[in-house]
Amino acid sequence: MDADYREYHIRLSIDSRLEQVRILSGALRGIGQNWRYRKTSLGSLS
Repeated sequence: MDADYREYHIRLSIDSRLEQVRILSGALRGIGQNWRYRKTSLGSLS
C-alpha cells in the first residue's frame, strides 16, 4: 500500500511537471509568433 501510494504520488508530480512544461512551451511559442508578426509588420511599415 505504501509503495503504491508513493508510485502514485511520483506519477502525479511528473504529470504536473509535464503540464507546466506544456504550458510554458505554448506560451513561448505564442510569444515567438507574436514577435515575428510584429517584426514583419514593422518591416512593411518602413
